[in-house]
Amino acid sequence: MSQGFTEIREYLAEALANDTEYQTFAWPPMTPIANSIAFEPASPWIEPLTVGKGVLVNWIIKIYANAIDNRNDLVTLENMVTTVLANIPAGTAFSEVSQPNVIDLGNNMLTVCEITLSVAVNIEE
Repeated sequence: MSQGFTEIREYLAEALANDTEYQTFAWPPMTPIANSIAFEPASPWIEPLTVGKGVLVNWIIKIYANAIDNRNDLVTLENMVTTVLANIPAGTAFSEVSQPNVIDLGNNMLTVCEITLSVAVNIEE
């Protein structure tokens, strides 16, 4: 791919979208919400490739579900992960899916896991 990072992130968000199952944010939302996925830069975000002027760009996809009913919320999270993995476009690699964790947002509890995605990008003009 020889597009800019923003265009690639937006392309990936569109490819992973599933409006019947969850909301998709191509950026970190101000406040995470249940049944959503959101993109944010991973660490490392950009890595050099040894051939040409390419780089490997890494993103974390955060997957959010409610944290009210352990059984049903875990099923929801598993279904969302399955959908995201099934929709990863060709040329994009994922390295792992983290174990679910509960986050406390004060007025809301969410179960969250992360998927790391990587895309090789040609930065030559």
